Amino acid sequence: MPVTLFSECDSVRVTMIKGNDQIRKHLSNLGIVKGKEMTLQRFDGVNYIFLIEGNKIALAKDIAKRIIVEEVVG
Repeated sequence: MPVTLFSECDSVRVTMIKGNDQIRKHLSNLGIVKGKEMTLQRFDGVNYIFLIEGNKIALAKDIAKRIIVEEVVG
């Protein structure tokens, strides 16, 4: 399910990145790769703010919707 469908403070694990090589490389450079856990901190209507290993990352909705995740339970 796309990360854009989750709520603030939800913890998720990346299962897949959709898009061309340029998008996958950009997200990989930001630390968003398959298996990585991240927390959705905030959505301001335009950008999503994620917390990944203590770092805050902002992504536009167009890019964020390409990140397919599963919820981390527990």
